[in-house]
Amino acid sequence: MLQSLKKQSIKQSRKIIGFSIGAMILILILFGASFIKSFKGPVDLNSLSPDEIPNAYVEYDVALIYDVFAEEYTEYKDGRQESTDMYYVIPLSQDKLFALHVDKENFYTANKLYEDSYDYLTQATVDFPTTWKVKGTINKLEEKPLEYYNSYFLEAAGFTQEDIEAYTMPYVLEVNYIGKYDSFMINIAFIVFIILLACVLIILFQGLTGMFTNPIKKYIKKHKDSITIEKMEADYLNGKSVDNVKVGQIWTFFFNGLRAQVVKNDDLIWIYRQERTHRFYGFKVYQMKSLMMFTKDKKKHIAALKNAYDIDDIIEIISQDHPHIVTGYSDELAKCFKKDYETFVKIPYSNESNTVGNEESATTTEQENN
Repeated sequence: MLQSLKKQSIKQSRKIIGFSIGAMILILILFGASFIKSFKGPVDLNSLSPDEIPNAYVEYDVALIYDVFAEEYTEYKDGRQESTDMYYVIPLSQDKLFALHVDKENFYTANKLYEDSYDYLTQATVDFPTTWKVKGTINKLEEKPLEYYNSYFLEAAGFTQEDIEAYTMPYVLEVNYIGKYDSFMINIAFIVFIILLACVLIILFQGLTGMFTNPIKKYIKKHKDSITIEKMEADYLNGKSVDNVKVGQIWTFFFNGLRAQVVKNDDLIWIYRQERTHRFYGFKVYQMKSLMMFTKDKKKHIAALKNAYDIDDIIEIISQDHPHIVTGYSDELAKCFKKDYETFVKIPYSNESNTVGNEESATTTEQENN
């Protein structure tokens, strides 16, 4: 019995493990290169040759900011505009210029250096600006920023096309970027990857060591004076299988998640099918079908199944041999169970009330997650 339940729990865990591994592979495809750059750390930009500059994760002391050549902003319905990204022209060396991209988190520092650079270049002050040490990735300018970049040099700086090719580089130092993504996104992706990896390892460990059957082991230990594992195994072997549930004459064996559970049929007082449709901003995400079981001590036990008809079959099998159980759901039954338990337990012996319970054998609850 325990070995069979162990194998079944491992089988059920394959879907979760497969999804987790798939998500991990996707994360590595998208962020793997950035992870490697992050682990290696930035290199000094001044130490790189021109061929090594593209896609390099670097550290650089920005000494001067010459000008702004592009700005990205968000426009709201009320007409307000909020800057989100700024692009500046900065020197790489005495004869090479390239771009600097910062988000609004660094606007103050960048604009302060821009103003100080202007004062120094126009000789309004003799004090050289305080350099700004940044970390980021040298990426190729995308089409639209590159268009503004070239237009700036042609129109504002008076460069010819030959000057642009000779004195500028079509690259941008993106502050706090590691590869194509900002460091915050990289950190989130890495945390998600570690969580998924930990989940896979934990599930594998618990499955292979039989920990998913611990609830049944604890149940046997708790009731060792009245039951034996041999008796339970015999009931399990002779039970009726419906999906991942085994209904015996004495006990019902089921899974709550990946953990195998057991409940004594004589202890059951109320069972019904529940369907919950989970939505996100009105869109159906998934539908969960569950067999809800309540024992005489009012404890709730949940068995998740794929098909509604399997749940109905289980309810019928259990109720046939245990007529003391209330079947089906209604708001009246729920209210009676909570507030008038003594009346509730008498419902199976009342034809009128039991009919109400059987007619409303399922409940569907929709949840909006927004």
